[in-house]
Amino acid sequence: MHRTVPVRQLSFLYPLSRICLVLFACMSDTEVCNDLCPNSATEEQSVLIQAPQRPSKPGRPVTKCYRGIYVMVKWTLPEDDITRYVIKYGDEDTNVNKYATVTVTGNKTDFQFTDQLEQWRSYRFAIAAENTAGQGEFSEFSDCIFTQHGK
Repeated sequence: MHRTVPVRQLSFLYPLSRICLVLFACMSDTEVCNDLCPNSATEEQSVLIQAPQRPSKPGRPVTKCYRGIYVMVKWTLPEDDITRYVIKYGDEDTNVNKYATVTVTGNKTDFQFTDQLEQWRSYRFAIAAENTAGQGEFSEFSDCIFTQHGK
């Protein structure tokens, strides 16, 4: 979503993840404004403000069971600036609204399930990324993986 705002209201510089916002109460003193945000626009210009977008969905997760003891879930990073991931999991018969979830903070692209899974069950996993704009869509589900050991 884009919209143009007169610089008399504000100046907005958005290079990558750094935001420089100057309220133009200081318009009478251009030097002060330029010190705060050197690349800010002048009074006669308008600036384009781009609202942050929710992240795209991660790639389909890949799972692997190690020694029948734990399950490792891996996925591809959809983009930078992810604050956390939500992993939903359950078996093929689980109602869509009753999946269990676990949260992974930061830009990790894998998670090890050790105590969360029950033994002798088949699980599948889907991942959603979250950033400052909110949570994106869930990925496609992984292939089912069968656990031999669990909680």
